[in-house]
Amino acid sequence: MIVVHHTPFNFPLDEHFLGETIILGTLVRGYNGTNYVISANSNEIKSKSLPENLPEYVASANFNNANLKRIPYRAKDNADYINFIKSLLDASGGPIILNYHFPRKDLGVTRAMKRQFGSDVATVMHLHCMPELLEPTHYNQSKDNKPLAELLQGSDVDRFIAVSNAVKTAFVYSDLIDGDKISLVNNGVDMGLYTIPPEHHKKELKKKIGINAERVVGYVGRLDKYKGADTILELLRYFERTSEKRYGFVFATSDGAERESFFNKLKHIAPNLIENDQIKIVLDISKLTRGKTSLDEAINSHFLNQLRSEGITGSKAYGGIVTEPIHMAFDYYLHPSKSEAICLAIIEALAVGVPVIASETGGIPDLVHDSNGILIKIKSPDDPTLQNFLAENEEGKNAEAFLDALRTVEQRILDRKISSPDEIRTQVLKGGFTSDIMMEKTMDAYMKAVEHAESRKKPS
Repeated sequence: MIVVHHTPFNFPLDEHFLGETIILGTLVRGYNGTNYVISANSNEIKSKSLPENLPEYVASANFNNANLKRIPYRAKDNADYINFIKSLLDASGGPIILNYHFPRKDLGVTRAMKRQFGSDVATVMHLHCMPELLEPTHYNQSKDNKPLAELLQGSDVDRFIAVSNAVKTAFVYSDLIDGDKISLVNNGVDMGLYTIPPEHHKKELKKKIGINAERVVGYVGRLDKYKGADTILELLRYFERTSEKRYGFVFATSDGAERESFFNKLKHIAPNLIENDQIKIVLDISKLTRGKTSLDEAINSHFLNQLRSEGITGSKAYGGIVTEPIHMAFDYYLHPSKSEAICLAIIEALAVGVPVIASETGGIPDLVHDSNGILIKIKSPDDPTLQNFLAENEEGKNAEAFLDALRTVEQRILDRKISSPDEIRTQVLKGGFTSDIMMEKTMDAYMKAVEHAESRKKPS
């Protein structure tokens, strides 16, 4: 069975490192059949250092069963896309799984494809985020102001995949999607990549990135208002004002515009922490290198120009590009997000045995509990739109809550009320938050999509 994934970003070298693209890559690696990955971005990878090496890179990163295509599948005149799918059907006899990962933009495409090919294609829509993030109030786009409910009514999806129980529940309780049409497939991580490091290796990694602190607090992901960047900045403002030297902060962030904005604020808020090497900004490309080193230099250069243009590489805050999971350098993981489907970075931290301090939102409570960290109740939105909530939120109070939680977790570790790293990792395995289980459940969802498509065949 052929699976065709769709993404608006360059794959596999998505410079945004979005969770959706990471999950897409994991599904491509885990599928034994034929994969196609179609990008809505018709431009080739911008960096000139990689195109000639791309086939070698794809193989070294275990994407060798992926066929990469650059087709603007969302275009109104999408004849190239239609003809491509037709060629796959002619060659295989069908059915073909069409897996879309961005509902707001791709729901309309599902309807067009079902009209064109009927039951020969089974359409699957991944739900990677909570529904409020898919409403026009979040996107603020005048050309795309239809409510999510209206977009869903006009779509034609055989099966939805929710990446957490919180996501599935939110869509069902909002009367957006019938629960019988949603498969729950928790996001999972590669437990072979995310392992507990020996203590000497953790120290070596801290030394490599240049962090100067007894205890390292880490964060991985975008640094925007939805992920709690302002809360992090307020927390750093506190440590800048004190003589506290025990803590260092490492941020592995990828999105250029958001990273540059965060860095510029950081320089004003915490200059002493930067000067004392208590803050480092790194880029973790371990998901791209997969432990291979032959193309590390080319991949580094692909991202290095962006870091250089933002002024980060010339700052003492720069900790370099790392080719192994940066979580291995963390003593605690911090995640003050305002909205979260289920956080991959939290699963990754737990997989390497790191206690987590996180917001009690979305699917995070399925991961974090008393034995592996602590949850923080952030200010809840009175208005159903996240945009209004963010305008009201008091970041200072949230930062204070996370500071208290950090000290509480430290004490609970001393009191042995937090599980050992091995026990924390075992919780990830028992919870089923692994890439193997994710692949197994995704295949089941694909079969349900095919069954639904077949059931709609018109009698001859």
